[in-house]
Amino acid sequence: MEHFVFHTVCILLFLRPHMGSPIVATYGADFVIIGLMSLGLLIKPTNFDKKLRPLLIANISFLLVLAVISIINAITGDHPIATVVNFGRFFYYSWFFWFLLSIMGRVPDLTSSVIRVLKWTYLVIFFVSVIQLFDLPILSNPVKVLFGSVKLRTLWSGYPRVYGTFYNANWFGVYLVFIALGWVSLLRLKHISLYQFLLRGISVLFLVIISGSRTALLGLTVAGTTLLLLNFGFGQLLWTAFSGSLVIYFLPLISNKYPLLAKTIARFETALMFLRGNDLLNDELTSGRASLWIISTEAVLAKPIFGYGDPGNPLPHNSYLTILLSFGLLGFCAFLFFLLFAFSFVTRLQTSRSDKLNVQNQWVFSFITGLATMSFAAEFIYTTQVMLVLLFLLAWWVSATICDAV
Repeated sequence: MEHFVFHTVCILLFLRPHMGSPIVATYGADFVIIGLMSLGLLIKPTNFDKKLRPLLIANISFLLVLAVISIINAITGDHPIATVVNFGRFFYYSWFFWFLLSIMGRVPDLTSSVIRVLKWTYLVIFFVSVIQLFDLPILSNPVKVLFGSVKLRTLWSGYPRVYGTFYNANWFGVYLVFIALGWVSLLRLKHISLYQFLLRGISVLFLVIISGSRTALLGLTVAGTTLLLLNFGFGQLLWTAFSGSLVIYFLPLISNKYPLLAKTIARFETALMFLRGNDLLNDELTSGRASLWIISTEAVLAKPIFGYGDPGNPLPHNSYLTILLSFGLLGFCAFLFFLLFAFSFVTRLQTSRSDKLNVQNQWVFSFITGLATMSFAAEFIYTTQVMLVLLFLLAWWVSATICDAV
């Protein structure tokens, strides 16, 4: 039963169907996951490890703070239904994490199961992306039915911005950062060979390019830099930066002979400008996000304590502003406090760290650093598929910590 539930959740997480209307396409799989979690509670009560009790209490306390803020906003605000839905989102995240943690604790040889899931789902995602890119006969229609076609926007280079099984190119970009760090980690743990790593690494870079996601490029740069610092210090980082600079310098010279490559590079030039700190509030540089950030900041300052219960429409394209608009400074501070407590608590449980746990620590920390940076340009905190990928990694990390501490 545990194997069935675990693999079903993984399929819905990484190979999520996006069929039907936008609402069903975006949240349909979540309703199935909620059904599985409810069924799991009825069949076999969840037993949490006693070591995790302080984390569970902190999680419940965080939800209670959000609940109080949501009740105030539902009574005094203009969007009571949206306010309840926003609170429900965080309740869902918490429930999913503890549910997945309990399931993982019952799966024999969890690491092998997770690695198999990552390998096979990535293979499917890669081929779905290639089909989206080339609009392959016969295969394209089933892929469009399963994973949608509304988000296949055209790049300046003339080919579509593919998004694999993630409905949106920037959501797909978060997954690509996650899996790129995963291949590095699996190489270090000797679960894949150097040849397999190079093949997968090149394919991930290819997917980043055809996704057209500048947010992914930004996240990959920050996450990769963090991973280098954690492993090798500043010396290796400087050498890598020098090598990267040479590539960036010579690419435009090569691309002059290849118009398609030149247009693709032009798509990512604004991301490089962002990394250099060029006029970060320029609408052209941020694809119109800068104006939304300014408007949203003014709205936050107008109602700073409890927020509005609803981030508004259009969304601010910034996770931090989204939380501030929904729950105010009180909710934002509670969110930060809970995250800091959770990470410090789990790391304190690691009294003796195996090589495997050290690698997982670096994967988690690098990914969160990259995602935190990417969150300045998108409201990933309200994107369930992205958040469930993060929670999947965190549940596996906590499960490994508990097993290592036994």
